[in-house]
Amino acid sequence: DDYGILTINGGAFSNTSDAVILNWNEATINGGSFTTTNCHVLANGSYGANSADKGLLTIHGGTFERTDGGVLLGYGIGGSHMEPIIGDYQVEKLYDIVVRVINSYKQ
Repeated sequence: DDYGILTINGGAFSNTSDAVILNWNEATINGGSFTTTNCHVLANGSYGANSADKGLLTIHGGTFERTDGGVLLGYGIGGSHMEPIIGDYQVEKLYDIVVRVINSYKQ
């Protein structure tokens, strides 16, 4: 919220009714697991770079999953101010993951 600074260093986070992480000022994610059922995993908003609500979001790895296959990231007022730092990544729908795991046990 106003002037808030959040740093996450790993861990498991989930929510079933709203965003797992809601950021309006500064948030840094250093790994972790973030899962939701029917809302954005990350919601990020801003009222401008010189305000109490900068909306700066920096991501250094992690697993972000929405189990119903919906959109992972939502934007609030002011649009995106994200600085994702990502290496290799893969996006899979939950159904595809389940099929892949089941097939790996059949072999």
